Order: sequence, then C-alpha cells, then structure tokens
Amino acid sequence: QIVRDKDMSQVLYPAGGDGLRATKTDVPICGPDANHTDADGVRRCWVVRGPQHEDVTVKLCTADSKYTVSVTCFRPGTGECTNVWEGWEAWARSGRRAFFAAGAFSGVALMPMEESRTEPGVHTC
Repeated sequence: QIVRDKDMSQVLYPAGGDGLRATKTDVPICGPDANHTDADGVRRCWVVRGPQHEDVTVKLCTADSKYTVSVTCFRPGTGECTNVWEGWEAWARSGRRAFFAAGAFSGVALMPMEESRTEPGVHTC
C-alpha cells in the first residue's frame, strides 16, 4: 500500500489479486481512499518476491490525478525486471481487457461487453 500524507483514508492499493496481494499486473490501482481492506479487514497490498538482499525500486508516478506504480529489480544472470500497475482508467482502456456482465437480464450467464466507439473506457452489453 502507498499512503498519502500519513492519512489512512488516502491509500493507493491494488484492486485485488491472489489473496488480495497483487504480484501480477493484471489488476488496476485503486484509491486514494479508505477502502483498502476487504470485509474481513485483510489489507489489499502489493507483494514483491525475490531473493534476500535483492535491491528493489518502487516508483509512484502521478499526473492529472492518474497513478502508475512500478517495481524494478535487478537479478544477476537474468537482468532487470519491471512490473507496472496502472490506474483504473488506463487499465480499463487498454486493449487487452475483456469485460462481462451477468444478472437476471442474462439468466445469470456471463455476457461479453463491448467497448463504446464514441466513449473510451465505456463498455456495454
């Protein structure tokens, strides 16, 4: 988690992940807000895995209220490794995302959502 101004109501955190600990970049950044725990009080956070004493650089970029978090490490023999998480808007607009909706309207079956051609980031079905 990244906390702004030491204020726990202004936390940046991953939207989810395996056990609410994001190790992969397939989830967007949420916040800053106070919703950084699940219903059981478990914190949503990023996890960096590597050998003991490995140097890791965590970088937060902010521009126009949009956030990017990157983690870079250097592993002898394999080189530099960087993971990047994007804010919700950038994540939703990237072409590699597929969204589905389910409800009474679909008999609870998952229906694919299509991105609007006129409103970037808007998906409907």
